[in-house]
Amino acid sequence: MGAWWRGFSGLWRRLVTHPQTVAMLVVMLALSWLAVQIYAGLVVTAVPTAIYDFDQSKVSRALWISISAPREIAVVESPPTLDEAWERLGDGRLGAVVVIPRGLSDALKKGHEMAVTVAVDGGNILIGKNVFKALAKAVGQVSAGVQVTTLRKMGARKEQSVSLAVPIATDEHPIRNPGTNYGVYVAPGLVFFMLHVFVLLLGLTIYLPGRHPSTPMEAVGALTAAFLVCVGIGMAFAYVWLRPLSIVPASGPGWTLLWVSCLVALDLLMASMFVALMHTPLAAVQVTIIIGMMSMMLSGITWPTDRFPPALQEIASWIPFTPFAKGLQTLLHIPAGIDELAPHLRSFARQAVLFSSVGLIALGVRRITARIRAGRALRGRAP
Repeated sequence: MGAWWRGFSGLWRRLVTHPQTVAMLVVMLALSWLAVQIYAGLVVTAVPTAIYDFDQSKVSRALWISISAPREIAVVESPPTLDEAWERLGDGRLGAVVVIPRGLSDALKKGHEMAVTVAVDGGNILIGKNVFKALAKAVGQVSAGVQVTTLRKMGARKEQSVSLAVPIATDEHPIRNPGTNYGVYVAPGLVFFMLHVFVLLLGLTIYLPGRHPSTPMEAVGALTAAFLVCVGIGMAFAYVWLRPLSIVPASGPGWTLLWVSCLVALDLLMASMFVALMHTPLAAVQVTIIIGMMSMMLSGITWPTDRFPPALQEIASWIPFTPFAKGLQTLLHIPAGIDELAPHLRSFARQAVLFSSVGLIALGVRRITARIRAGRALRGRAP
């Protein structure tokens, strides 16, 4: 018990008094807080948009009003010429340019096709996609309205004219992040990615020269302290850090605690495995940092893992952050249970078996090698 307590209390002291460890903790908390604040606005709003109305008709004025209505759009004074507008679009002073051609109203009333030019700055894919979607919806609404009016004047019944102008309507009910908001989607992943990297680094510091546990029980004590600290931080992230995004785990504190505990335990186990595998602590640090940094890309947050090459899918499945990130969206947005989380829990279990087995085998090989070398050294000194 004395060795366990020595390791347990030693890690707590290091978190409070050791400058590098304290700095690592503060930086992680600050970066995770910033990750939430960046997306706290939730939506892209008031993108400067210039409109050129060369038609000057009732239809074009209705189109102008429809375009200016969405919160994503802020209609600004148009530059004197289109060339200057394209220049401002290129350097970022404008986010979009809309050109309503001359003759639009007459063409629509006659049932002819006529294009409204919508140019969007795609330098930022998030802004470009949101603005284009808002503009396309505004133009489509006005176009459908004009077609309905024209068909009614031509003698079509109301229900017939509506079906001809707008043949298909969609009723959208997305689950998990029902607002399809990018900030709500990506911010939790970023926050817990920071925790993931911190856990790996904290686990490695337990085995650094000058701090390496003298007994296995002392290592267990230090790992226990690291586990409790990091799980506490993870729960604070889930219930405090994410509140500016109006996110509260829908699955409740029990499943959230289990999910965070799995990530922290597997990260500590993986860090310990690399320490056992590598010949030097520095090599273990280098390998763990590389894998930790790649975890975000391999987790499926930035791109679906089922679109990865098969070999890369297999590699990603053995990194603790991958099943954690996949289950996180479910855990946060719907009341999940064992049925929804079971596939990811099986991934955690596979990883635990692998990390434990490889680590124990590596330690066993290291001890056998040390005994062989010691025996040779004794024989070499024998007269």
